Amino acid sequence: MYIETKFNIGDQIFVVDQHTKHVFIDCKICDGTGIVKIKNKEYECPECNGEKGIEKYKDEFFVIEKYVIIHEIIITRQKIIQLYSDSLDDVVYESDCFSTEEEAVEECVKRNKNKRVYL
Repeated sequence: MYIETKFNIGDQIFVVDQHTKHVFIDCKICDGTGIVKIKNKEYECPECNGEKGIEKYKDEFFVIEKYVIIHEIIITRQKIIQLYSDSLDDVVYESDCFSTEEEAVEECVKRNKNKRVYL
């Protein structure tokens, strides 16, 4: 059986990967100072308890460059799923692989636009 793949062994590809980063959100009550003023007196902000804000997390997509090794091909009734890997055996889905850096960056921008900050 012959299965045509999007990439060949040894091809240079650009992979869209994701990681979680910490994001600090300034308190909206004290504008990130940790202090509120009432009648010329300073008080610890009751919203953030003087912490100046809160740390949250956000998934962010970025581009990495790899060389292809076909790791596994899974055939289901609906579709063929091709998994690729690099020499460190880091498996990636074909849907995350692109021929050019420009295509991968464009996909990152699109995916990052839909990401929200969460606790």
